[in-house]
Amino acid sequence: MTREKGNRSSALFFIFTEGTRTEPIYFGDTRTFRKGGKAPRINPHAECRKGTCVNNMKEWVDELIKKKKIRKGDTVWIVIDKDQNQRPDLNRFRAWCRNNNRINIKIAFSNPQFELWYLLHFICVEEEIEGEKVIEDLSEKLGERYDKAKNYNSVLSPLMNVALDNADAIREDIADNKKCDCNPFTSVDSLVKDLKKYLRE
Repeated sequence: MTREKGNRSSALFFIFTEGTRTEPIYFGDTRTFRKGGKAPRINPHAECRKGTCVNNMKEWVDELIKKKKIRKGDTVWIVIDKDQNQRPDLNRFRAWCRNNNRINIKIAFSNPQFELWYLLHFICVEEEIEGEKVIEDLSEKLGERYDKAKNYNSVLSPLMNVALDNADAIREDIADNKKCDCNPFTSVDSLVKDLKKYLRE
């Protein structure tokens, strides 16, 4: 998608992901959200840099903002998992996104991992769950061993409203300053809703 000067529709929708397979496959298949039309720019984090992953993502996005590849009016979503990210780093990262007055930066955060969003299409996860258990339960629901490199959107898309409801349910009564600690937790549904709105405009 190209940027048209002087036109509000030229605003772009960026999705930055830690992973180079699962998330880009899911968000890159816009048939899940709308048939035809414009597409978001998916930016998988393929580079290796020193430091924690959230710090890498911050440097990466900040660099593109400084180079004016991301501009005021664009929407930026950064998809991250709890993984090895520590709470202090996550809190600083959230503060940086919130206080950035140049660009609208939002976070789609999952604990323990992005695949929790997939699992919520089938069941509401109400108790703390480890990453291995997420994959085990997801594999059972899919009827096959989960493969990070496979596109499951045709299976997930009809169940999206279930996932939206389940994601909302597990976030109920969670204070903003506790989001980094809660398991299970995901805000991927907020990104999905925002993306669907963007694609309709």
